Amino acid sequence: MQQQDVIQKFQEFVATEGETLGRLLVWAEQRVMQKILQRLHELGYADTSLSELGLMQQICLVGMRQNDLAHQMKMSKQAVGQLLDSLERKQLVTRSPDPNDRRAKVIAYTPTGYQFIADTIDATLAVEQEIAELLGKEAYMGLKNSLLLLNEELD
Repeated sequence: MQQQDVIQKFQEFVATEGETLGRLLVWAEQRVMQKILQRLHELGYADTSLSELGLMQQICLVGMRQNDLAHQMKMSKQAVGQLLDSLERKQLVTRSPDPNDRRAKVIAYTPTGYQFIADTIDATLAVEQEIAELLGKEAYMGLKNSLLLLNEELD
């Protein structure tokens, strides 16, 4: 297909369908995460990036292997390793040898990391409350239930 044909096809799609669901979901996620990150910056976590926040939210509360974390996040081991290096420097996580496999590393929160997660929970609740007020409680719960169903069915 030629460039102009693809442009026309996209324009026709947008004219009849509006924005794609995927784009709307990505934009919404980005805005929600940015609002959470903004609240965390206000609490003193000013040097935390969006990528670091996403990674911190995926680490199991009782620790997990670095390879499992990379697989869960659909990221390369190297990319996860770089984020973990930064989080270790900030004293939010530690990496230690896995007692069951000396080649593997287990990631765990430090006491500061647990405080970060507690603050993240509070920030998330506050942002979700704002969204519930904006949409109305019924629409907010409908959105969450629809997304849960969508994720279950598409899995």
